[in-house]
Amino acid sequence: MHSPHSSWLDAIIHKDQVESTMDEVRILAAAGAPEGTTVVADHQTRGRGRRGRTWVSGEGAGLWMTTLLRPTGPKEALPQLGLVAGAAVLAAVHQAGATSTTLKWPNDIMQGPKKLAGILLEAEDLHTEAPRILIGVGLNLAPAHTRTLPAEVQDRYIGLHELSQSNEHSSLPLLHAILHHLEEGCRQWRNQGLAPTLNFWNQHDWLKGHRVQATAEQGDIHGEYLGLTPLGELRMRTLGGEVTIRSGEVIRVNPQPSEGRSKPT
Repeated sequence: MHSPHSSWLDAIIHKDQVESTMDEVRILAAAGAPEGTTVVADHQTRGRGRRGRTWVSGEGAGLWMTTLLRPTGPKEALPQLGLVAGAAVLAAVHQAGATSTTLKWPNDIMQGPKKLAGILLEAEDLHTEAPRILIGVGLNLAPAHTRTLPAEVQDRYIGLHELSQSNEHSSLPLLHAILHHLEEGCRQWRNQGLAPTLNFWNQHDWLKGHRVQATAEQGDIHGEYLGLTPLGELRMRTLGGEVTIRSGEVIRVNPQPSEGRSKPT
């Protein structure tokens, strides 16, 4: 039972520099750290994104954090926690004043076509009685013009301080807001399933009305985005009919639905 007096805010560990907050939390989790344990670092030397990509995480340029979840329930539902985390980060970003940011499946935070934050979900001991989920968040703070970014990131990068003046000198209120919404979101998910998250997601879904290209286990798929299923899977209308993608990533978005062949963005 959740005590009203205990909070994930009491389990924050701050580090100046780490290789990766994911690796730090993985060690703590194996040693029995409680759910909600969060490592936040000023600088990551080996931050990573989805599919093994590097996440550029320079000192003071963003909020880099990983939170430990110890969920119960059906194993096949655990990937839904990525959507719960995305919704929590978006709620915190809106609270910080960047109210035009949106969600991109599976769990990116976007400002138009630019990426503000990414979330990485890693599972440990998934096939045991005590699975652990690590939720990594990388949220850009510093404006693009203040950073030296790789060419492939330059055009798609945006920092929170370009969108909002609130708390520009401290990421602590933002960290607290993310953890508050994540703790609340996980509690809702345990009690009510994914429906509350999906209600929020559908209001702030960047992909609505777009044609997209997604990578999935069955290869790359092109089609019209149709929203999410009640389980949080991606629905697309393709030339061959409707397709549901359980796990994958949207890698290209065309701003408007168009007849025939669509030009890549």
